[in-house]
Amino acid sequence: MRESYENTELTVTETTVQPVNQNEVEMQSVSEKTGDSASMLNIPGRFMIFLHSSHSLPLKAGLMVLVFISAVYTKAYTGEMQWVINDHIGGIFYVLFGSLAFSLIMPRARIYLPVILATTATSILEFVQWFQFPFMTKITGIKAFAYLLGNSFNPTDFIYYGMGAVAAVLTLWVVRE
Repeated sequence: MRESYENTELTVTETTVQPVNQNEVEMQSVSEKTGDSASMLNIPGRFMIFLHSSHSLPLKAGLMVLVFISAVYTKAYTGEMQWVINDHIGGIFYVLFGSLAFSLIMPRARIYLPVILATTATSILEFVQWFQFPFMTKITGIKAFAYLLGNSFNPTDFIYYGMGAVAAVLTLWVVRE
């Protein structure tokens, strides 16, 4: 049946309603928020809904705890590749932790802004280590502060800060609101 109203054509058709599997309904609602449902076949629908809803605050806080524990562990690690893990891998975790922290402080900011701020802060801290200010030498004499702030300048740390920035962008992209 067709009716025309002032140059606007309206088409009315019959629609049939068919029962749908509950998993298909969840997958459809996820695909509306996150994109193509075919790309998420291996991820349960409820998990994706959790990631892309307003639940990102507890998720980010939980990730921060895990990242902090991992960063501290890199300093105490003994085993294969100890020199890389002790001296450099922590940089990845520090940028990731800072990015998560800045994203909690600025929840409406674009994904890249917290990452830029965290990478800049860790880079500034690296340059502070290079200048070896007396107050920093005194502070990093305490083991806990040496773990958190570092105690020596190493230019290769910037590579690991870059890796941390990439990891942070990917992490924030997955847990975005």
